[in-house]
Amino acid sequence: MNRLPAFTLLETLLALVLMAVVGMMATVVMQHLGRGSVHFRERHAAEAELVELNSALRSDQAKATHLMRDAMGGMLFIGRSDTVRYVVLPDSSVERRITGNTMVFLVRATEQRVAVQPGSALVTRWQVIIAGMDEPHALVVTHAPLTAARLQATTDHGHPHTR
Repeated sequence: MNRLPAFTLLETLLALVLMAVVGMMATVVMQHLGRGSVHFRERHAAEAELVELNSALRSDQAKATHLMRDAMGGMLFIGRSDTVRYVVLPDSSVERRITGNTMVFLVRATEQRVAVQPGSALVTRWQVIIAGMDEPHALVVTHAPLTAARLQATTDHGHPHTR
């Protein structure tokens, strides 16, 4: 009897098992890539919020003649024409309010520290610690009497924060 060339049942089952293993590995890789993409989007959004908050602080501080803390724990940047109020909200976001316009920055503010000039209500230093994806950031606002206000964004290690 002449046999036609064909695969045996064992060879066919082995091929199916190998294809199933390769398919499972591909599924795991695709799931990992999908999670990485979501993580990247979340990280990018958080970084964008931090940059936008930093930019708003720089702009408001450049216009401020002095800084004061209000009775509700907010920080007032008092300028010649406008007063801007920043406050850390209970959900850890930071709110910026100026003449009826409110912006909320969706950052995770974990701590704020205030240094007040002795004998007055004027603030000389305001620091907000922002929880970052990798490491915390400190947004530091300093204001010395009789000099222009300065803003220095640093990491918690004291190194300049670069973007």
